[in-house]
Amino acid sequence: MSDKNSEKKELLLLIKENYSTIAGKFSSKITFDEKRQVWEQIFNTCKSKNASWTKGRDSKWLSGTKWPSLVKEFKAKLDRNRATGSGGENRLNELDQIISDILGVNSPSIVGLNVPDAGSSSTAEWAYYNPPSISESVNIFDETLQETTPKTKRKRDCLEIMEEDAYKKKKRSTWIF
Repeated sequence: MSDKNSEKKELLLLIKENYSTIAGKFSSKITFDEKRQVWEQIFNTCKSKNASWTKGRDSKWLSGTKWPSLVKEFKAKLDRNRATGSGGENRLNELDQIISDILGVNSPSIVGLNVPDAGSSSTAEWAYYNPPSISESVNIFDETLQETTPKTKRKRDCLEIMEEDAYKKKKRSTWIF
């Protein structure tokens, strides 16, 4: 690999191929070690192709610095494109499109959350905000709900001790001297 754009493209395609593991939630199937191994595989693949950015670096740098900086640059370019009067000078290129495919077009990290700014008095901003509505047919006191929340063993033990102490106090107060 000699061209920096082709190096980035190769890196992004490898990340895209393994993104479900890299960004997936930790579980019995996806562990920290597995994620680390995937980053090492990506790094070693790029290193074997003599990518210029691999010299003196490791997979931790790739996952903690290189990939986040690529995402940050992409988000900054998107923000510049969305700004009024940008003139279209920051068109998305092929690399940006790959990052967009990786992160998802409608991802909250790209699009943002649909919540108005704090302290805004403009009703126009609130026009697009649709808070979740509560259905009138929902009955909080539905018989299907549990009467009490399930207690943990520690809470049960504490309650049993408190009940036992209250019983003893009550029993002592009824003694006649």
